[in-house]
Amino acid sequence: REPIAPTRDGHPDGKRAAEGDASNSDGVASLIENRRADVLDASYKRENGSWIRSFWTLFHALLWLILCGVTIAIWAILIPFIGLTKAQRLTWRTACVFFRLVLWAAGISYHVFGLENLDPSGNYFFACNHQSDFDIPLVFAAVPFWLISIAKSSIAYVPIFGWSVALGGTIFIQRSNHKKAVESLDQGCAALRKRPRSVLLFPEGTRSEDGEVKQFKKGGLLLAIQSGIPVVPVAVCGARRVIGRSIG
Repeated sequence: REPIAPTRDGHPDGKRAAEGDASNSDGVASLIENRRADVLDASYKRENGSWIRSFWTLFHALLWLILCGVTIAIWAILIPFIGLTKAQRLTWRTACVFFRLVLWAAGISYHVFGLENLDPSGNYFFACNHQSDFDIPLVFAAVPFWLISIAKSSIAYVPIFGWSVALGGTIFIQRSNHKKAVESLDQGCAALRKRPRSVLLFPEGTRSEDGEVKQFKKGGLLLAIQSGIPVVPVAVCGARRVIGRSIG
């Protein structure tokens, strides 16, 4: 077999060889990346994917949900004495404790990058991609800002969890009714002007089925514009390997 020159000069097939080498390099890089993802998935399943881990996580989630729910009920009872603002802030702190306990039970570690670029005394709309049920616990556990979220109205009717979320000041949106959705956004804007806080927003509106970022819905971003609060893009990476849309 005749040798292929590594340069484009001095050989009629040199250009074609260079193009072939580049194509092969891309293919090898792709294979390496896919292999790395397979290894990570297999490693996680081996360490954390057993039914024992799933049962352990679910048990702790329910246990701490009940205990934190009781605590939040106390904050609700104390509203006439401590005021709504303080009750909502205490609810947020309780929620952060709950989410950190769930992450601990699930054996999930995480790293946060970029907080040094934010003003600790400011308020922001954190616009986050949505791959997994663990996105919300991760953001609440990792972001050191008084945080509420935008959520579909049906969550408010979930026992304990939904009631706690409502007390925390969550902005509920009724997706099936455009008029009521607009009214909810107006009410949310007024609440943010009265009690400035940061907001967790998933612009895609729902979890991604394949992990790719989908087209954004405009409602939550319009609320950010109306309230005058800056938007911070957030990328959660790896949560889909814990539990994706097909499972969660």
